[in-house]
Amino acid sequence: MSNLTDKDIDRIVKALASKNEFYIEPEQHYLDHKEWAKAQQIWATGSRLFWVAFLGFAVLGAIVLMAVGLVSSSDLTLLKKMMVISK
Repeated sequence: MSNLTDKDIDRIVKALASKNEFYIEPEQHYLDHKEWAKAQQIWATGSRLFWVAFLGFAVLGAIVLMAVGLVSSSDLTLLKKMMVISK
């Protein structure tokens, strides 16, 4: 291990104490993390709403296609039963 001189120690202290372009204020760093967490939460909520809407429209589309198929067929008894059940 090499011995440090007073000059070396002063140079290290000066480098650590100075604020350069890479210095990040601790308070600002903390606030940036809070903003990022909020952005992630908004993204997760939006993503969840998108998938719920997508699946809802897919189910609704399947029901509509089934109803169109039943109406176009000659047998309307199942459709009539469905209408009675839904009332």
